[in-house]
Amino acid sequence: GDDSDVALNVGLLWQAALDWSVGFAYRQGPEFEIEQIVRIGTGVPFVEAGAFAVPDQLAAGVAWQPSERLTMLIEYDWVEYSALLEANRLGDPPGSGEFRLDDGHEVRLGFEYLFLLDRGDSVAVMGGAWLDPDHTLVFAGGCDPNCFRPAYFQDAGDDEVHLSAGVGIKVGQVEIDAAADLSDRIDT
Repeated sequence: GDDSDVALNVGLLWQAALDWSVGFAYRQGPEFEIEQIVRIGTGVPFVEAGAFAVPDQLAAGVAWQPSERLTMLIEYDWVEYSALLEANRLGDPPGSGEFRLDDGHEVRLGFEYLFLLDRGDSVAVMGGAWLDPDHTLVFAGGCDPNCFRPAYFQDAGDDEVHLSAGVGIKVGQVEIDAAADLSDRIDT
């Protein structure tokens, strides 16, 4: 496919008290028109119009700053992974079967500690963890013995915990940040 779309992103940050902040964010996922081409064996390809919908995301979080150097936070994110199936049929489900893709409910915890240097320069050390819930595409239900779907779209996967760490250095007008996100499945 070749398409473009406009999507809405909006956020709100409220300083509830001197040491407490509350934030909300919404990101609308764009949708792109595509053509799905299905070829079975040597038969004639079947072309069908479809769409690829990027999941919407909604987040809410609270940050607490018990001192001017330490900030701690918790955040909840809802990710509409099921949108990936809404417009993309993946062919007709055989028999009594269906494809399933659950929405994600992510919880994130984090902290930042700031080391103040001379002339307003600083070094920040950050760390955290977050839960990446299973959002594996699964085929549920029955189908005839020649059906490939149960073998290819097996059981749901596992939830995964990510650990993250980072450092930021600010000298004058220059700031350099580096971070890592580590989990069993993928490291970033």
